Amino acid sequence: MEKEGLVRSIASLRECGVSINTLVTDRHSQIRKWMKDNPADVHHKCDIWHISKSLNKKLKTAANLSSCTSIKPWIQSITNHLYWCAISIPDGNAELKVGKWKSIASHIQNIHSGHDDLFPECLHVPLVGRERKMDGARKQGHSGPLAYNIKPQAVPRCENYE
Repeated sequence: MEKEGLVRSIASLRECGVSINTLVTDRHSQIRKWMKDNPADVHHKCDIWHISKSLNKKLKTAANLSSCTSIKPWIQSITNHLYWCAISIPDGNAELKVGKWKSIASHIQNIHSGHDDLFPECLHVPLVGRERKMDGARKQGHSGPLAYNIKPQAVPRCENYE
């Protein structure tokens, strides 16, 4: 149903003479497949909010496993990091986005350099309020510093992550 609505909408827009360069959608599998096979002139991107929602759900599921409870205090920082990766590179350099995304594994270990060739070190200043957040994690029985706190404030829902 969603795919059919998209197909009709694109056809209608083209009949009206509207040119479509980029299309941002949710992560619907039929739409992704159709976009790969059909309008070659349209660049398809997925909405970061949908990607974040999916990641958050998977992290919460993993945190409920007895062997992965230490994930729980990190969930918000990890999803914030995903938003930051998406919005910090407006030109769409996918390789740099991936390098920044992978740096979260180092952040969790309090390592802020040596991440990747394209993203060798963190751009943030020393963390503020870190001890307060660490105390909250210790109360839950976890150790280690929490990643910096980037809130996805005012992030347009049409931002994307490739």
